[in-house]
Amino acid sequence: MLVLGVISLIYLMVGAVDFIPDVIPVIGNLDDAAATTILVGVLSYFGLDLTRFFRKMGVSSKAGEAKRGEVIDAEAVPVDKKDEE
Repeated sequence: MLVLGVISLIYLMVGAVDFIPDVIPVIGNLDDAAATTILVGVLSYFGLDLTRFFRKMGVSSKAGEAKRGEVIDAEAVPVDKKDEE
């Protein structure tokens, strides 16, 4: 497990070596995303849970996300295309 973490850290730090070139849109970043996911997983395995740190800081991936336990009530209204014209 530690070896995977070290390899992913080196891979992310070097930057000159890429399995998939970053110039390819979207697909080029998949190898970096995989290495980051592995590194975060290994750090979590050894007790350094970065996701817990970001939750504590209040960082959210979704704007306006409800806090845990909070209920958002909404009403769905159908839109008729004839009314828009």
